[in-house]
Amino acid sequence: MDETLRQETIARIRQMEHYLDEVLTGTIVGKGSVEEALQELARYYDSGQWLHDYELDESGLLPADLKRGVLAEDTLYNVLGETIWKNE
Repeated sequence: MDETLRQETIARIRQMEHYLDEVLTGTIVGKGSVEEALQELARYYDSGQWLHDYELDESGLLPADLKRGVLAEDTLYNVLGETIWKNE
């Protein structure tokens, strides 16, 4: 994997992890709202980026010390299902 792409992937996962933490704790750091964080997470999941990042993680291409709860198979799906999708 190209190092620039790897760093972009790591940055994206960290950002999504930040959004997930905000949603799970109900604590928003900086501008925005829980709803906006949820929308970002939904876009990430629906865009296919989540699956791409998940596959990189499964292949061992991400650093071992990277916080990656957002890549757990059920975590993001359950959060979105309990918040956004249940209202559709």
